[in-house]
Amino acid sequence: MKELSVSITAIVVLFIFTMPLLAQDVSRQVLHENWTLRASSRPGAQPVRAEVPGTVQLQLIEDGLLPDPYYGTNEKLVQWVGETGWTYALNFAVDHYDSTRHYQLTFQGLDTYAEVVLNGSIILRADNMFRTWSVDVGELLQPSNNRLRVHFTPPAQALAPF
Repeated sequence: MKELSVSITAIVVLFIFTMPLLAQDVSRQVLHENWTLRASSRPGAQPVRAEVPGTVQLQLIEDGLLPDPYYGTNEKLVQWVGETGWTYALNFAVDHYDSTRHYQLTFQGLDTYAEVVLNGSIILRADNMFRTWSVDVGELLQPSNNRLRVHFTPPAQALAPF
């Protein structure tokens, strides 16, 4: 009987401590559409549509702006891509915005040196592709007209003068 009492007490305590977690209204909005991509370190470069997740090289190949690097000696022609800074940009609205809720942006696999700007404020400086980055953005987020920019710096430039 004593074992049953301890088991029931443990279950009740566990339930009490997990109730706040169960009560949270968690929703998720995936921001993978309507991105643009621009060579930020090349003056006058025009933005092109971009798929996220994706890569700069693949996007440029799909848009006919870059030759297939695996064909012939094309690899020599595409080296500039890795030596160029790139910016992904997105304007978005928040689904079901509520100023009392907690908002977070999560990035998976930012390759490698990236600066993330939301509505004009730097929210993240990433330096590791092999991790997930999460940033609280509640104070910066608006119901609509949010501007998200992810600036990628080429490794040789990010590590200079080393």
